Amino acid sequence: MSKAHSSTLFQLIHSLSKTEKRYVKVYLKGQPAANSAKHVALFDSIDRQKEYNETKLIAFKHLPVMKQRLEENVLSALQNYYSQRSVSARLNREVHSVEILFQKGLFENAMKQIAKTRKSALHYQEPLVLFDLAKWELKIINAQGYTAVSQEEMKKKYKQAEDHLKDAINAHQYSLFSNTVYLRIRKFGFFRTKAELKRFGRIMQHPLLRSEDKARLVEAKYFYYSTRIGYANLEADYQKAYSNTNKLIKVLESHPQLIQKEPRQYLAMQQNASVWQYNFKEYAQTFILLERLKEFLVEQRNSISKNLFNRTFYYVNTVMLYVYSRTGEFEKGAKAIPVLLKEFVKYKVKPLSIEEKWMFEEAVAVVYFGNRNYPKAIVHLNNIINDKAPDVRGDMQSMARILSLLVHYEMGNRDLLRYMVKWTYHFLSKTKMLFKFEQIILDFIGKKSRNMDTRRKTVIAFKELKSDLEKLIPDPYQRRPLDDFEYIEWLESKIENKPFAEVIREKERVRQLERSKQK
Repeated sequence: MSKAHSSTLFQLIHSLSKTEKRYVKVYLKGQPAANSAKHVALFDSIDRQKEYNETKLIAFKHLPVMKQRLEENVLSALQNYYSQRSVSARLNREVHSVEILFQKGLFENAMKQIAKTRKSALHYQEPLVLFDLAKWELKIINAQGYTAVSQEEMKKKYKQAEDHLKDAINAHQYSLFSNTVYLRIRKFGFFRTKAELKRFGRIMQHPLLRSEDKARLVEAKYFYYSTRIGYANLEADYQKAYSNTNKLIKVLESHPQLIQKEPRQYLAMQQNASVWQYNFKEYAQTFILLERLKEFLVEQRNSISKNLFNRTFYYVNTVMLYVYSRTGEFEKGAKAIPVLLKEFVKYKVKPLSIEEKWMFEEAVAVVYFGNRNYPKAIVHLNNIINDKAPDVRGDMQSMARILSLLVHYEMGNRDLLRYMVKWTYHFLSKTKMLFKFEQIILDFIGKKSRNMDTRRKTVIAFKELKSDLEKLIPDPYQRRPLDDFEYIEWLESKIENKPFAEVIREKERVRQLERSKQK
């Protein structure tokens, strides 16, 4: 795409809040008069567009250059706008002040600035800023002819600089562990065999992951616990994941200034807490946590990044739908869907990744399935199936296809199902997602379901399928799909000739009764 037809400026302008747009336009008006009015006019023209249309901008001469200059000015305005809000930006600006003072030969002023900035950088645990300050201090010592420092003092200063670098490298190493675990989850989903997990699990044997003690700063501790949480999730050990989440929350809460500097990590752990409550089947508590998280997001939306707001808000609405499904409240879930979609529009929330998009589509599809609105369920499942995004969550693609088979079975599309089974089998084989669960379902729909021409034969066939699936429950890897959707409850609804939602609600009532007795 040529520079003239690039939509990056359009995307940038439309990402701005009303407050940001006002600030940017004031900034543009303060630029040299020759360009100011033209840039404001181009800004307004692009802002008015719903979709980017280059032909509507032909009145602007030298458009590629104008767009480039305007984009640079918008970014400069945003840098000014956020310079006071961002701790990192403020510290980097102060380091630049040290450089300016050094260039002017004002060494005493520069040393005072270094002392002031170092205190703040230590408070917010910014090792690279501290390293930069140490370098400038050593440059000043050199420029002064070493008159104000002894050899031992200089060695000590070099050692301090090295320690700051080690802090940064240490956090970087832990970040690699964490990202390795979550890259595995985001691209391929969860392991379905113990052997696969064991091979991948060698990462946890690294000396740095044996104890929190080797994590030097809070950032390193964050990635240490994040790695352990992610791996516990791969193991399906939600209690371990929950325990590590709570430990990390305590670490973060003991450094409130770091939460203020970077709320993303703290919000992510609060989000995690709701995930583990959900996996513990404590759905009422999960919903309370989600509502609190949503309330916090709305209250703080002007003080947290748009990226963070979008990601967390999208997650909250998605899991709310999952809770409706897990409690059998499909009718409530179906009524909630348009409300949640309106919230996305109101707060201009969009998924930031394919995975987030698919999770919401899947949650909506399951709600409509439970509410017997099968046509709508198919629409949302097809939104996942027909998405050609590469290397993203093969397990979610697998589940969408299996659920699609169930929906078409409910709709009575028997002839279509024969072709869908072959198509699904080919896809799962090709993507190496054909495990015991998928094989059992495909065999049932492709072969056994053809002979279910009487109520008696149907019940017998469903009982056999239920028995085959229940054999997977003791295996934490092969049972993964059973944790994602109530297949057993669906089969029981067929066997007992009861509504799917009623079976789930009854089981949830029994579970709550047992839990209350234990208390």
